[in-house]
Amino acid sequence: MLRRLSRQSPSSPLGVGLLVAWLLMAPGCAADRLPVEEAADIETPDVGAEEVGEDVACRPEVCNGEDDDCDMVVDEAEDAAPLCVPPSPVTMVSACEGTCVDRCALGYLDADGEVSTGCECLEGRPGCDGCDAIPACVAGEATQYDLDVPASYISALVLALTADDAPDLNGDGVGDNAAGEALGSLFGLVERASVNTFLAQSIASGEFSVALLWPGWGTLSTDLHVVLLDGEPEGGEAVVEQEGSFIPGSRTPRHRFARSVVDRGVVEASVGRLPMRFTVEGLTLQMTLERVTLSGLALADGPGVRLSRTELTGALLNRDLAQTLEDFVQSPACSCLSLDSPLFTLDDGNVLTCGGGPDLTGCDDGTDVQSLCQTIAELCDVIALVFQTQPDLDLDGDGRPDAMSLYADVEAVGVKLGW
Repeated sequence: MLRRLSRQSPSSPLGVGLLVAWLLMAPGCAADRLPVEEAADIETPDVGAEEVGEDVACRPEVCNGEDDDCDMVVDEAEDAAPLCVPPSPVTMVSACEGTCVDRCALGYLDADGEVSTGCECLEGRPGCDGCDAIPACVAGEATQYDLDVPASYISALVLALTADDAPDLNGDGVGDNAAGEALGSLFGLVERASVNTFLAQSIASGEFSVALLWPGWGTLSTDLHVVLLDGEPEGGEAVVEQEGSFIPGSRTPRHRFARSVVDRGVVEASVGRLPMRFTVEGLTLQMTLERVTLSGLALADGPGVRLSRTELTGALLNRDLAQTLEDFVQSPACSCLSLDSPLFTLDDGNVLTCGGGPDLTGCDDGTDVQSLCQTIAELCDVIALVFQTQPDLDLDGDGRPDAMSLYADVEAVGVKLGW
């Protein structure tokens, strides 16, 4: 269940003011262990801070994620109304201060981006039965997907770098663009080219190569799918990468928009996913924007569709950004750090900690990339602060921010796709 946390405009690039607000808000409702009767065989509820026994005096129930009164029910205080009803047998609910929080039971994951609609899949199961699948997943081979539909090649992606440039997504009168601020600050700290220069170079080199497909183009409501390309288009044509674009054992794209309407040349698409893949020193790094919306002009352009004056909003998951940083410093390019354990660790509470015992002198007099490795390691504590101050979205509904809002401008040109 998505809960968007109100942000105040930060007073510095790291948004220190948000840290105070987050520290005040985060402890409010962190219950995550309340199973429902239907899921009793999946997870056993906590029975309190002490083992229930003959000499234990149980406490009055309070809203703290514990079974204080030892009745095998968590947080059933009077102020926990209205009664929370689980959306599915494998979903747990907890109520704090009158707010219902949905969480997946152990071993089950959410497949459609909304825990409130139930936890649809089991971890580790492949193909259309797995957690990568979506309700419309169709078993088969990727090459069975019909590419003879209009398509768009993303030719420009420009992030807004301040919240002032971004739209107000939650009605609090403040722009929402935490990821733009964070990425802009991080690129500035490591003294690299700006994030938008990096994006432009990645698109020009074909390292960031993404296309949109429009099955049903020409109708009011059209499907909108997203695929990765094998390099940049040549002569208006491009090759689709099968492995990164399709759910294994299926002809269904991994990334789709739940809703897309094109009315008189204006597109409004929502609840989508956009993969962002880059190559650094031969290492492929990928993040995925969640809850993506597109709003702008969409017009026929040769064999495909041109997007112009199009705004994109989305969410960058903390875990995606943390994993991308960790993948980079653990790569052979950063072997000069001599890490003995992870440098970046993101815990279940979305707190980033630094470790790894990096050798901060091992990269001296090295290549530009090795210098970048060393700079990232030296700034680990500052990067951890960014993870504390910038996240402003709660995508899993546990009352704690786990993602950063993002706002960008997008342009795309018509392209013909093939295998």
